[in-house]
Amino acid sequence: METIVEARELRRTYRLDKVEVEALRGVNLAVAEGEFVAIVGASGSGKSTLLHILGLMDTPTSGEALFRGRGVTRMSDGERTKLRLRDIGFVFQTFNLLPTLTAFGNVEIALRLAGVSRSVRKEKAKELLEKVGVGHRLNHLPRELSGGERQRVAIARALANSPKLVLADEPTGNLDSAAGMAIAGLFHLLNKEKQTIMLVTHNREMTQQATRTLIMRDGQITDAL
Repeated sequence: METIVEARELRRTYRLDKVEVEALRGVNLAVAEGEFVAIVGASGSGKSTLLHILGLMDTPTSGEALFRGRGVTRMSDGERTKLRLRDIGFVFQTFNLLPTLTAFGNVEIALRLAGVSRSVRKEKAKELLEKVGVGHRLNHLPRELSGGERQRVAIARALANSPKLVLADEPTGNLDSAAGMAIAGLFHLLNKEKQTIMLVTHNREMTQQATRTLIMRDGQITDAL
């Protein structure tokens, strides 16, 4: 199958005061369309850094990231933003929902930013919220939703523009075990519909749903399960 996202010798070094921290140390990785890849490892192993670079929210110190064969590391900010809006959906551990917008509004705004017409936005936002199981909570603000419901809204928002790739950073990290299992099941269903998924997790149910699990240690991919 065609490779959708690739890392070639990715390195990322941060400077904290006078100390340099190597978050990534020459990571190589290729993810094919339709895969469900889970990345596990201890805190500080580089998992989230890798995800943020592949999601075009950070840039490597050296090496190259590619999306569908196209090098993205040297793109302009405008090009990266356009690609991120159109082809990549991101799900955060802390949900990152806008507190003053309803569940519907949080999904609709992603469509609006991509230039989708108002009539299409309305129908698609409703359709996506129903798809992830919160169609009955359209008009509720984030503070009126449970953690599991908020994460479902965040997933609907990530899917808004029919992305080629969904990235998720600890999507069950702030959820209880029951809600975490439900979210793991939702990602499994999305993958069965051919959605490519790549996520960072400590959740065992999530790794059991994945088609491939990678282990990161000290800024490198060290093994696969």
